[in-house]
Amino acid sequence: GDKRGLYYAAVCLLEGVGTQTDPKRAVQLLQASAKQGYANASLRLGICYLDGTGIAQSAVKAFHHLSDAHALGNATAAYYLGTLYRDGTGVPQDDTLSAKYFKEGADADVPAACYQYALCLIHGRGVPADVTLAASYLHRAAEGGVPEAQYALGSCYEFGDGVRTDLCEAVRLYTLAAQAGNRDGQNNLAGCLLYGRGCRKDTAAAVELLKKAADAGHAGACYRLGLCYENGVEVEQNLRAAAARYAEAARLGDAHAKYRLGKLYLAGTGVAKDEQKGASLCTAAAMAGCLQAQYDTYLLYRSGTGVAR
Repeated sequence: GDKRGLYYAAVCLLEGVGTQTDPKRAVQLLQASAKQGYANASLRLGICYLDGTGIAQSAVKAFHHLSDAHALGNATAAYYLGTLYRDGTGVPQDDTLSAKYFKEGADADVPAACYQYALCLIHGRGVPADVTLAASYLHRAAEGGVPEAQYALGSCYEFGDGVRTDLCEAVRLYTLAAQAGNRDGQNNLAGCLLYGRGCRKDTAAAVELLKKAADAGHAGACYRLGLCYENGVEVEQNLRAAAARYAEAARLGDAHAKYRLGKLYLAGTGVAKDEQKGASLCTAAAMAGCLQAQYDTYLLYRSGTGVAR
């Protein structure tokens, strides 16, 4: 059959458009289309091999088909090749090649590639670090609807990284990310709403956002929600609930949550008093870089509270 017809029939079978899904048959059609040199079929076939959709998963075969698609001029294939080299999947890990492919995809306006190339520029991964240039690629990714990029660009505007500080623009971008379900965006938008940064203060809306993100396992949101319960911000003050949220955040690695939970154990508020456990948590927070915890840990050792003097 015609290579385009084979491809579109395969897409219908993969996505259940006008028919029941049949991934195995879809892969057969993609293989037939790819053999005729259709770039989109090679791309989709490579993705099937990556995901194990309709065929046995094979990173090596995925690389082969994605390379074919790339050679035929498919820009999205450059993005996928970048991810393979970034992760060392089916190929030796290579940050330089990863950045090269991400840039190629980004310069062809593939939103996901714009985001990934921005990360390369932020972290100096495979290219020299350049936060200003990274922000320009984040703009393109955000405009292309990538929630992670909307959050990251919002952070740039909030803290002036690579762009002029603009809290209103930060809030706009965090809102877009939050509406798309991005937990980082929800957490940062909540932070702005709690203190009226770049928007009207709305603690009720902030707490609702924190609950969504915290329930999805976001460490920072768990910590902030713990603060709300500890201080009675838009919720009834509940030290047990505060301790529970701090414990969730601490388990996820949040240093400030370890410190706050440690303080509750030291005082016996919301939890049974346990000076040894409290001192251990404060020490862990201090070692993770929490400045308040570092000072308090010094005082604990000086007084011998929960630790040997």
